[in-house]
Amino acid sequence: YGREDAVTTELAERGVPFVRVDPPSLARPWPAVFATNRQGAAEMTEYLASNGHRRIGFITGEPSWWLSEERLGGFRDVVKRHRLESNGEWVREGDFTFESGVVQGRHLLRLKKRPTASSSNEGR
Repeated sequence: YGREDAVTTELAERGVPFVRVDPPSLARPWPAVFATNRQGAAEMTEYLASNGHRRIGFITGEPSWWLSEERLGGFRDVVKRHRLESNGEWVREGDFTFESGVVQGRHLLRLKKRPTASSSNEGR
C-alpha cells in the first residue's frame, strides 16, 4: 500500500521483492512505478473542454499526497491554456474515497453557478 512506509520497510528488511505504485517514498529509494498523474488529469480536462465545457469542476484527493497536487496542476494547466472559466468553489477537496466523491459532487451540483462537467481525482 503506497501510503505505508512501515509495510515497505518490513518487506525490504525481510528481503521480499516489491515495487511501490504511487506515491514514491521521498525518504527511501524504494523501487517504484508512477502514473502520469498530471498528464492524466490534463487529458481528462482537455477532453471535457474539447466537448464544449467551459465551466469544469475538479474534486481533488487528499492535499498531503503529492499526486493530488500533480493532478490538480494538470487540471489547472488546461483551464489556463483554454481560458476556461475559473471559480474556487468548483475545486473541492476529497479524500480518494467514493463517498467523498459523492459528497463533493453533490456540493458542486447545489451551486447556483455550477460547473457543466467535473474531473475527479477520486478514482486513483
